[in-house]
Amino acid sequence: MRSDEGAAAVEFMAWIGFVLGAIFCSYEAYTAFATVEQVENATRTGARVASMHGVALNEPTTKNGPGTRAAQAALPDVITDSEVTVEALTGDAVRCTVRAKVPLIADGLHLNITVRRRVEMPVG
Repeated sequence: MRSDEGAAAVEFMAWIGFVLGAIFCSYEAYTAFATVEQVENATRTGARVASMHGVALNEPTTKNGPGTRAAQAALPDVITDSEVTVEALTGDAVRCTVRAKVPLIADGLHLNITVRRRVEMPVG
């Protein structure tokens, strides 16, 4: 008659890959949703600062003004690949656009998930 010794270990090894895969996918999804929230916050911050300090109309698009610096400062250090643009619009308004790449653990997959948010605020 056969023994059942080791059967639990074999079953555990069969399921551990699925469990670790589910944990990994959950973490990547969390990272993507957190990046969306952080980019939205940085975009609002950049637009708010640009509307309070104004954007020079002779330089309608700036990548080094107070709104741009505020938006970049609002982004966490984890987000390394980002671009912030603040524009002066006609009608006394500013637009802040933030584009950032989601920092994934699985860089070898080349998913290239990019988040882009745009906020417009009146100057004043």
